[in-house]
Amino acid sequence: MIDWSAHEYHPVVRLPDEYEVRDFTSGDDSPSKYEY
Repeated sequence: MIDWSAHEYHPVVRLPDEYEVRDFTSGDDSPSKYEY
């Protein structure tokens, strides 16, 4: 078993402090309200 606490990891992707989470399961793929 891997001892995760014995190692240091860094995020693969650095996300901004605020970001949009899209849910496409409802079939709504309208354009984002935010500008990237």
